[in-house]
Amino acid sequence: MERVAHDIARTKHFVMKGLGGALIWSTWYKIADVLSANMCSEMAEKGVTWAASPEFEGVVRTISCIGMEQFIACPIIFALWEIPVPKLLGGAEPREIPVEVRNRLGPLLLDNAKLWTFFNMLIYNVPLEFRLFASNLCDIVWQVVLSKSLASDKDGDGAVKEAA
Repeated sequence: MERVAHDIARTKHFVMKGLGGALIWSTWYKIADVLSANMCSEMAEKGVTWAASPEFEGVVRTISCIGMEQFIACPIIFALWEIPVPKLLGGAEPREIPVEVRNRLGPLLLDNAKLWTFFNMLIYNVPLEFRLFASNLCDIVWQVVLSKSLASDKDGDGAVKEAA
């Protein structure tokens, strides 16, 4: 079996993207926690008292966090980080990024919803200080999906790209 040389540049790119992603998601989890708590409080103030009751508050907060993540955070983070950063680190020209985002964002959001909805039911019920760690465990699976999606040899309409 032939030994393949380790690509230090690729490792640096992976580490840079991972550290940046950890900062982004750590910040998001804090924001989501505050927003979901405020949502429960506001609902209780408006007469929906069950939203802040001990039996239902966790459910309301989990559902609201998942919804905010999938419909607010993910489109922004994917369009500004998950799609462009690996492409730029891989040598893509900045002018190529809008086309990549346009082609990849929809399918990526769909894949995200399929995989992360279940993971997020677990993650958003872990104490905030351990949420990033729990997310990173699930992220191992997501990175496989993401790398396959971003490294795909197909363009946006499903046709195989021609070699340059």
